[in-house]
Amino acid sequence: MLGEVAHTRGVIVLYAPEGSELASLVPEIPDRAFDLMVVRTLAAIDEFLADNDMVLAAVLDVAALQDVSAGDLPQFSDAYQESGGPVLLVGEDELLRSRDLRAALNISRVVEASHGADALYRAVCTEVEEYRLRLSVRDAVEKGPRAVGDIDKATFRFRTREEAKNLATMLSSACREPVPIAIGLTELFVNAVEHGCLAIGHGEKGRLIEKGRLAEEILYRRALPEYVDRYVIVEFERFKDKVVFDVTDPGDGFDYQSFVKDAGGHTKKHGRGITMAGGCFDELAYFGNGNHVRATHYLT
Repeated sequence: MLGEVAHTRGVIVLYAPEGSELASLVPEIPDRAFDLMVVRTLAAIDEFLADNDMVLAAVLDVAALQDVSAGDLPQFSDAYQESGGPVLLVGEDELLRSRDLRAALNISRVVEASHGADALYRAVCTEVEEYRLRLSVRDAVEKGPRAVGDIDKATFRFRTREEAKNLATMLSSACREPVPIAIGLTELFVNAVEHGCLAIGHGEKGRLIEKGRLAEEILYRRALPEYVDRYVIVEFERFKDKVVFDVTDPGDGFDYQSFVKDAGGHTKKHGRGITMAGGCFDELAYFGNGNHVRATHYLT
């Protein structure tokens, strides 16, 4: 429903001035999973964001932001930004006046308007799914305790998203700032499960989320002979000055070298989780074909 908010489902807020490309897409967006709130001015979006904790994603028209100064950009809450709340831009990527805009808004991704409403909806569904997972991790850490205790060195293995979240929550208790570490570990762990153990491609994952079939597909693949014995391995080690997490999955990896050289990687389809994780640790390094990552958190 456009213009009405039912808080039980969460809200997608769209900044779509009259005549904008995003405004032309809004009537075609499937309204199956969220409530859509369309705002026409930046003042309206700020007012809405300031008084609403049910926002699951913000979608902004690129062209409408071209002449907007940094101080007038939409202001998201600290909690929304710290949990990686999705911010999607709709329009031509070339219209982005600089990478400063991407950084200022912590852009999740840019969706080409020419790809249509269905592509936008799939992108929103994917980002919301990941955001909800991060929120559940934050909630688990804050509720605590799920402590790693005095363990200084250990090896763990897991094969499900739930096990990934539980292990991330536990291991984060060894760190100074457990919430961002738990979120970062969850990003790495879940990527390893889905892409490494179960060979679910990024595009395929988006389509499964849009259809509400991701959980079903994960259960199906876990039972297949070629995947049933595939696990993610995590080696945890605590030193006097740092905590190190080595995460290895049995997948084919990815071209991490080209990604880490691109400062704008978080606007790409394949890069959001990596950038989220990178912002949670002091160091993040990939090895081999990209299926081994080492995350380091300094204790001082």
